[in-house]
Amino acid sequence: MTEHQKNKGKGDAYKDAFERIKSSLEQGFPLEAICLIESIMSDQLLSHAVGTGTLEGPQEKLLKTSFWQLIEALKTWANKHSSSEAVIIAEDLHQWRAHRNSLVHSAVKALPAQAPKLPPEGFWKEAGEAANQGVTVARKLLKWHRAQIEASKRSAPS
Repeated sequence: MTEHQKNKGKGDAYKDAFERIKSSLEQGFPLEAICLIESIMSDQLLSHAVGTGTLEGPQEKLLKTSFWQLIEALKTWANKHSSSEAVIIAEDLHQWRAHRNSLVHSAVKALPAQAPKLPPEGFWKEAGEAANQGVTVARKLLKWHRAQIEASKRSAPS
């Protein structure tokens, strides 16, 4: 498979994911959207971490790197390269990750004989808000990562 075919395949996957996110939100399935959003974010973070050498190792190990570890890798890179924009993105990602974790675990989980923190209608409303926030953060990360790739290409020796 050529590099162009790989990139087209990745582009097709992103297009499909964003279409599915949109339809999931329109149809009232925000948790599906949240899963796809995290997949997009993780892919971008992994691409950056591997591309910059921040993370190294066998492919199988790299693919199992947790979302938290990928965000931490961006944070490490940002601090090393004094990139305030990347630090802000890493903070946005961590905030979204924490909100997503809290939300997902609050759907039903509660102490015995107690109701969950949010009633169902409140849970689904908050899930939709988290998904929309995630789309915003994912697009911010995508834009930043594309700019990093372009800058890298411009500065690479010919």
